[in-house]
Amino acid sequence: MKKYLTIIVISVAAIVLAACGTTSSDLTMHPGIKAYSPSMSSVPGIELTAVFTRDVKNKNPQYHWVAEQGTFLMWNEANNWQVKDLGQDVLTNVHKVHWSVGLERTIPAKAFQILLSVENTDTGEILASATLQIEQPRTGYFIID
Repeated sequence: MKKYLTIIVISVAAIVLAACGTTSSDLTMHPGIKAYSPSMSSVPGIELTAVFTRDVKNKNPQYHWVAEQGTFLMWNEANNWQVKDLGQDVLTNVHKVHWSVGLERTIPAKAFQILLSVENTDTGEILASATLQIEQPRTGYFIID
């Protein structure tokens, strides 16, 4: 009896997990640097690259970047290396952005999250999601473990 019950529980768990969609292992954020301070840096922020490994043919994916604190910036050769403030909540087809403190230059939180999801542009369906924690061990100094 226990054997059958175990098989049923495992089967139900497999069905539930399959119904939940993409696991977070399909989407990760890779920081370009692990520590950042606006006062001592030659870059405008922490480069974040979304790595999405799932095949999404005909899904028309977009990246939805959300920062609990700070802002996202665009800084690349395509913009002639001009810094463009994108805001705290960005829906874009760009898989690489920079996170920065923003104009306020101070953040009261000691730790906060960067949230990223890949969404189907046509339906709004979330295909995958990931989070990254940024810590501020001292004012104006940010690290990613």
